[in-house]
Amino acid sequence: MEQVFRLPFIVLGTLCLTIAPVLTGKGKHHLKHDTADAKAVFDNFASAIAIFDVDKDGDLDCLSTVRLDYDKNASTAIYFWTLKNLNGHAQNISFQVAPGPALNQFLVKDKNSD
Repeated sequence: MEQVFRLPFIVLGTLCLTIAPVLTGKGKHHLKHDTADAKAVFDNFASAIAIFDVDKDGDLDCLSTVRLDYDKNASTAIYFWTLKNLNGHAQNISFQVAPGPALNQFLVKDKNSD
């Protein structure tokens, strides 16, 4: 009679020990961190929106950008940023960007000044 009850406990115990790592939710933390390619960013993103709290006052600040011009051969782009000020007036800034010396770097030239 004991053997009839012992088998389910052995099976249940083995199952619990096997599933325990899965149930705890602990990952192996083997994430692959790729380096962003500036040229690929210019190729693939014609517009973007960033929402953040720059002054940590609880109000979210917003930046939107649109690519106005893109030269695929020279790998340069002109982006137009729109920043919303606290008083509701928008500020617009144009930047020309080009890939920098490293894969994940880019050079910025302000198009608003000479």
